[in-house]
Amino acid sequence: MRSKGLVISFNWIFVLIAGGLILAFFYSLARTHIETSTVKTARKVVSNFKIVLKTALASPKTVKKVKIPDFGISFYCRDNTSYYSVKGVSQDSDLDVIFSLEKFKHETILLVIEPWILGFQVTNFGLITSKAHAFIFLNLTPEMALLKAELPEELPVFVYNQSSITSSELPKGFDFYTIIAQKPKGFTPNPTNFSTPVKNGKLLVFDPSPDFFNGTVMFYKGSKFNAWIAQGSSGFVGLPMALGALFSQDKQFYDCNVRKALKHLQVVASVYSKKVWLMTSSTPFSSDCSLIYSMTSGFAGILNDLKTFTQANELLTPTNQGNLASIAKTLTFTNQVAVGSACPPLY
Repeated sequence: MRSKGLVISFNWIFVLIAGGLILAFFYSLARTHIETSTVKTARKVVSNFKIVLKTALASPKTVKKVKIPDFGISFYCRDNTSYYSVKGVSQDSDLDVIFSLEKFKHETILLVIEPWILGFQVTNFGLITSKAHAFIFLNLTPEMALLKAELPEELPVFVYNQSSITSSELPKGFDFYTIIAQKPKGFTPNPTNFSTPVKNGKLLVFDPSPDFFNGTVMFYKGSKFNAWIAQGSSGFVGLPMALGALFSQDKQFYDCNVRKALKHLQVVASVYSKKVWLMTSSTPFSSDCSLIYSMTSGFAGILNDLKTFTQANELLTPTNQGNLASIAKTLTFTNQVAVGSACPPLY
């Protein structure tokens, strides 16, 4: 009897072990199937978004709504590495200039395309946001009104006719806040002069030229410790680049895309330099037109200045942004002179 009971006990143990192994097998199989299905879906989402992005970037001055699946989508841009990803499936975006927050949940994102023009068009910027991202303007000056006017109507933009704001005064129901102010003349204020810290947001303090074509922007990042973290200042040239600061997660994300924009500028300036060389070597010009295309004070010299600038500077800073702005304005003026003098324009 004792031996029979022992056998029954071992049988039960065997059944339990075998049952556990079978359950583990089917659980592993189901998990593998789910993970494989998730990866396939993520790859499809990334592939579709790549097509949407490339198509949109070819159409300046447009706003496109893109539905994001349950997985959400993330954007990364640091130093010389940039990509977007869904559930670990990523796509390099090293050539695309995309100013964006880092993460978007299951929602509709807005893809705003702005051309970056420095006389000629350099490239198109992709500005990505959603209606969960609020833009807060403080004390709207004539200069800041120029910036606000460039934001699409679809975005949640709020204007407060006051120089500072507290977190309790911010509109409710948003995931991220960008607070925008202008630096007062004559002194550098503390960030708390503009706003109490917002952990899910950033503060931008602009010091622009009167036409808002160029200037500097100071970045302050909110933290979970209820404090503003100063990230330093960057330069901008062109209103679309200033908009890039509004759409970016932080200073690092902004600088990363400015670096890519300057690489585009270097390539385009080289192409136009080749065009000038071909035109001057194959077309007989009048003395006036020859001067407009010359290396001393004409297109050849201006384009050489552009190439020299991009070779010497990877980023736009408070000290060098004025140089690029000056070159761009000289290029625009020279092209206008060419048209007025009945000479072939550069662009």
